[in-house]
Amino acid sequence: MTTMRWLAQEAPQVPLLIVEQDTQPRLFGELPHPNFQSIFAFNPHGFNRSWGFNVGTRMTQSKVMVFTDADLIVRGQLRPMIDACEHQYPVVKPYESVRDLSETESETLHQGHWDHVPAPRPEALREKLMIPGGMFAIRRDAFFHIGGWDERFVGWGGEDNALAIKLERARIQASVIPGMALHLWHARADAQMDQQLYQNNLALLDSLIQCSEARMARMVEVQRQIMGYQEKYRPTNFAK
Repeated sequence: MTTMRWLAQEAPQVPLLIVEQDTQPRLFGELPHPNFQSIFAFNPHGFNRSWGFNVGTRMTQSKVMVFTDADLIVRGQLRPMIDACEHQYPVVKPYESVRDLSETESETLHQGHWDHVPAPRPEALREKLMIPGGMFAIRRDAFFHIGGWDERFVGWGGEDNALAIKLERARIQASVIPGMALHLWHARADAQMDQQLYQNNLALLDSLIQCSEARMARMVEVQRQIMGYQEKYRPTNFAK
């Protein structure tokens, strides 16, 4: 909820769309944002981040869409990112590095101290970031031009890389705003990661890297038509 509270403080007028994936809705009541909307998408299988993002894009007509992980704080950069994406570049990332916070440092932000500046810790700083990872903005027309997120990636890993490949193949210009994102500490779920799904994602990513221009164009055309179907995982009952 910390990132949501920060978004509410940073730009309360910007609509926030949350797509909940589960077998039944669990998000009830008010959330700490004045302009939020939640959507339930039935999914009894592995978490599909790409599909969830695509479902969200079908529910909005905004010219600029922002995708973000739920554990990032990018102070003072949200509005400049949206403005730059709307008027200058079709894709904009609001930071050039990420500072991984400790549990203690994260607690300060959980308490709403958005101006807290963590002490320098070089080993906790990540650079050379992928444009689609973490948080970024993209124009709606550019997003649908590349067929959105690749929904074949299920579980952890690969979907950011896949979108980066599609953006590069489509020669869509991107810009990075100087600055640093803060990555909130949270318990890792590496031990629970489905290794088979991860290996499947690696194989998919390799096939995209090797994909010809003609095959990529055909794949994007198909994905553009089928992406973001909210009832994708819900069983269909046919009357006899």
